[in-house]
Amino acid sequence: MRRVLVGSKGHLDDVTGFVVYRMLRDTARRFGTHGDDVLASEIDQYARIMGREEISLSGDPLDLGMGLWIAHFDRDAAWSREMSAQALEIARGRFLAAAAKPLTAASHLHRLAFREFGACLGIKCYEEGLEPLMDGVQTVLDIWERKMIEEGAEDDDQDLRPINLAMYAAALIPGGFHKSYVKEGG
Repeated sequence: MRRVLVGSKGHLDDVTGFVVYRMLRDTARRFGTHGDDVLASEIDQYARIMGREEISLSGDPLDLGMGLWIAHFDRDAAWSREMSAQALEIARGRFLAAAAKPLTAASHLHRLAFREFGACLGIKCYEEGLEPLMDGVQTVLDIWERKMIEEGAEDDDQDLRPINLAMYAAALIPGGFHKSYVKEGG
């Protein structure tokens, strides 16, 4: 940890760090293992960075899914409203229409299942007010299921098969990725 291994960061690294550190702090509080100051300086640092930099999503399906997933943890925050508005615009305007097209040999080369499953996972976690998008999510899952399961072993993406299947399962049943998965006192 003496030198930077990757000289760039992703679009959502700062907001992801902010949310994850807050989740860790809240977990420590819940179990009474640390005081209120645990991770306070790290959370403040990310908050300052987020205040200086514009949050922007690429048009990538995984980015839109990650944006909605992160935003669902704190819907009322300004950064969350901004990010979810961008992600929903991408989902409604481009992703679902493009992803619902049948897979062809040519389109399959430009589409990655795990990225589209990431978008589906984010939409399912955000869920509130997204009922019209849920049919599109199911269409995307059905299209890829046929490709992965029915054509399975003959798949061109053998290197991606493990991540494709893991992301497919997560998109199908978000469970532990949803903020309400762990209930108070449970």
